[in-house]
Amino acid sequence: MNPFGSRWEELFYCQHKPTDRLVCEFGQWLREKPNKVQEVVLYHGTDANLPIPIEGLRPTSPNRRRSLQSASGFVYLSVFPGMARDFGSLGNPGRQIVVYEVRVLIGQLKPDTDQLNNQRAWAEMPVKNTLAHSLIFGHGARVRGRISPGLIRLMS
Repeated sequence: MNPFGSRWEELFYCQHKPTDRLVCEFGQWLREKPNKVQEVVLYHGTDANLPIPIEGLRPTSPNRRRSLQSASGFVYLSVFPGMARDFGSLGNPGRQIVVYEVRVLIGQLKPDTDQLNNQRAWAEMPVKNTLAHSLIFGHGARVRGRISPGLIRLMS
């Protein structure tokens, strides 16, 4: 199910490009004050040997960066568990990957500008650097700083 509710199902599970009007409405909904404190579950894939249950998810740093695109100071999250697994595999080749469910407030989410740049460059999509475009077209977002272990659960 869509972490943002059935009202927005069409944005994430349709075979066609969503209408500009629906994308705009979703962006407005994300910015409304009551929705900023709504909790959603997104996903993060990483090396199974990391002490995530103890330390939580640490933000990307220059020393631990696994992608040239990843900006320091953020934890990257995906809308779909399979996508989180794929990104975890890309960042940790040859390692066993696990996927975590991550509870986060909508107001903490920031656009994943790396994925938006990829959408512009490779898919030639005219996306904007907004959270709505990041979630719909890049299928992800990022959170500044560490995510504590209490907000993370290993997917079964």
